[in-house]
Amino acid sequence: MRLLLAFPLMLIPLVVYGFVATGTGVAAFDQTWLSLSMISGAQVVLSVGDAVLGLGIAMLFLEVVKATRIGFAPIADHVLSVLTVIVFVVLFIVWQPAGTGLFALLSLIALVDVLAGLWISLNVARRDVAIAPGGTF
Repeated sequence: MRLLLAFPLMLIPLVVYGFVATGTGVAAFDQTWLSLSMISGAQVVLSVGDAVLGLGIAMLFLEVVKATRIGFAPIADHVLSVLTVIVFVVLFIVWQPAGTGLFALLSLIALVDVLAGLWISLNVARRDVAIAPGGTF
């Protein structure tokens, strides 16, 4: 179960992007996914790409929550998150369907996941160590 918590959730938007891009093409990200009429009369239209980006932001939130844990699992989680960022960057550079603004933003979200996770883990670890004013434990 603990190993399952180390699963990098940013792989989910990556896989969804891959399925959509290889299945129906990159143009599918511009298709309407949801259309809402507001009370004001405005029409809110969300595309498939907006939904994938929203999924990436939701996964970022869950990754930040996971980063507040202590123990060995967060270390494995960080290593896997770094590998996920590397996969994002490599795909962005070498895979033609990944050469979009949407994929660049998903890559940025994955990078923020790594940086925020490390920052939070360091601060949580610092609070776990009690250092007396004289510099002794």
